[in-house]
Amino acid sequence: MLDLASGSFKLVGTFTFNKNDGYVTDIAANQIGSLYAVTFDDLFSCNDKTASCTWLAALPGTFNGLTFIPEGVVDPLNESLIGVGETGAWNHIQFKNGKANIVKLGQYGGGWLSSGDAFSVVGIGTYATLKGKGSSDSLAEIDPNTGAIKQIVGETGATGLFGLAWWNGVFYAFSSSGTVYTLDVTTGKATPVSGIATPKGAKWWGAGVSTRAAGFGS
Repeated sequence: MLDLASGSFKLVGTFTFNKNDGYVTDIAANQIGSLYAVTFDDLFSCNDKTASCTWLAALPGTFNGLTFIPEGVVDPLNESLIGVGETGAWNHIQFKNGKANIVKLGQYGGGWLSSGDAFSVVGIGTYATLKGKGSSDSLAEIDPNTGAIKQIVGETGATGLFGLAWWNGVFYAFSSSGTVYTLDVTTGKATPVSGIATPKGAKWWGAGVSTRAAGFGS
């Protein structure tokens, strides 16, 4: 966990699973902060204080990005869990009684691929890290209903941005190399965060932030 108040990372725990051990490819948090995770094969709910995970459903596909979309967008009454495929497919994950139903809502399009993450925060918008064009990953604003690109904010100058989050007016990106960046919301440019020590050997494979991170509706 990145504690921005103290400017440091705090180890919550190592992911453990009650069924079907795997490698977590991304996490997502809903409006009340409940944590979910996907591996290459399965969907889990996880305790955000212990990192122990409970199996929910097998997945028919693999996702390298995961986020919740606020209620009233894809579903008029409920938040929607979105899985992003590496090809840029935007999928609504519905799960019940150990089974997951995947509804493809759309695609990034234009030859863009998923670098590895997306977030959607009420009052801020829906954003993702993309790859496939240019020499580095790009930041894009996304239509949460379809996954279509609304605008390419800009090329970041960094690669392997597998985690993306927002907090208190700042975009954060987490690299598979272990570097944490802030992203300029007008240009997309990535700047390494100074003053926050990354745990030795850390390689970020995702990030999660609540859809109510901006405080709306709280």
